[in-house]
Parts: sequence; C-alpha cells; structure tokens
Amino acid sequence: MGEPIYRERAQLVRYTEGTVNVDLVDAREKRLVWEGIAVGSAAGRTPAERRERSGAAVAKIFESFPHRAGSAAALTR
Repeated sequence: MGEPIYRERAQLVRYTEGTVNVDLVDAREKRLVWEGIAVGSAAGRTPAERRERSGAAVAKIFESFPHRAGSAAALTR
C-alpha cells in the first residue's frame, strides 16, 4: 500500500447547522421501528434560543409519527 495521506496543518470547520434525530427502537426485538429527523440553522442563536428551537423541532418530528397516544390504532410495522 502507499504512504498514508495526512495534512500538515489543522483545519477548523464551523458548522452552522443543527440536527435532531429521534429514533424509536423496539426493545424486545432490538430494532429501529421509526425515525424522525429535523435539520435547521443554529448560527447566531443563543443557547436559550437553540433549546427552544430544538423543542419545537422535536414537536414537529412527532407530527409525522403514525400513532397518537390514546388512539385505538396500533403502530404498523
């Protein structure tokens, strides 16, 4: 094999995007049964604003969840 590839200088990269993932796992079968993802900008936000936006993102993710608490419909697999 050839020589390893590396850089002599460090490279700083700033991310201005935030991602929230919600994974629901069937504990008995140990498998993923549903996933929701939200992506948004975190640039220029205070920690309090980021917390608020994260909570709103989780609420938005669950809007597409196929089951509602208290409903008779079962989660389809």
